Amino acid sequence: MSGEPLFGSFLVGLPRQTVDWNFFALGIPTASPIASPIASRGMNIRWGFEEDDEWDDPDGEGESTTESDESITGQDRDGIVTVAVNEAGDVVSVRLAGDWKNSVDPRALHTSVVDATNAATMHALAVQVEQVDMTGQPESGTGVQSSTSEYSERGDSMPITKEDAMRLVDTASADLERYLTQASTIIDAPVTTTSAGGHVTVSGRQRQVLDVSIDTNWVGDVRYTEIESELLDALTGFSTQSSLGELAQGPQSAAITELMSLASDPQALVRRIRRARES
Repeated sequence: MSGEPLFGSFLVGLPRQTVDWNFFALGIPTASPIASPIASRGMNIRWGFEEDDEWDDPDGEGESTTESDESITGQDRDGIVTVAVNEAGDVVSVRLAGDWKNSVDPRALHTSVVDATNAATMHALAVQVEQVDMTGQPESGTGVQSSTSEYSERGDSMPITKEDAMRLVDTASADLERYLTQASTIIDAPVTTTSAGGHVTVSGRQRQVLDVSIDTNWVGDVRYTEIESELLDALTGFSTQSSLGELAQGPQSAAITELMSLASDPQALVRRIRRARES
């Protein structure tokens, strides 16, 4: 049947879309630079902001944001900031090294936050891509939905002609294009969020943090746990506003579901083709 290659050409692309969807779910380009070094790397410099160093609890005895065992972490090159994210790339915690003021000028802390956040996000992306490589589908269930529909329930008994195949491929392609357009509209929009305390502002696009602004008058005079709290508030807000929402479940399309069903059961496809020829 001359229409059969159409299924092949379309379905060969679906795994690529599945892999690409992991990039959409995270919303960052793979070429994103991470963990760039800062100028004071390896230098124990005091900057005059240390009058209240006893507030910083260098022994880590104070309360701090914590990550679960399942979270994925990233750090800046100097280990000053540790950001934890879940597998979707959403920030779940931010931690500062207890002696961070001895390693970096508080006015440059924002650079370490950007590097650590993007490092964590890239690690989450790597985990998702690895899961796709191993299973062919994202473990979280994102991607093209393959649940049973009216098409797959009755598909094995319905003949399929060349014209049917053309319409199915065209419909599925249009559905996928519509979905990608909707997703890219959200992903490409710039996002800026500010912490509830108003001292931290995060901006970026495609789930990639491009800039973090921290009130320099405030950051040198407060406990490190307060800094962590406002960083977490601004970063989680950034993740939420960058989220695809229901679109993160992948394209919801009966045509795509049927096409995937045909690909998963070649014998059923052959039977349908034969029935069409015999009718």
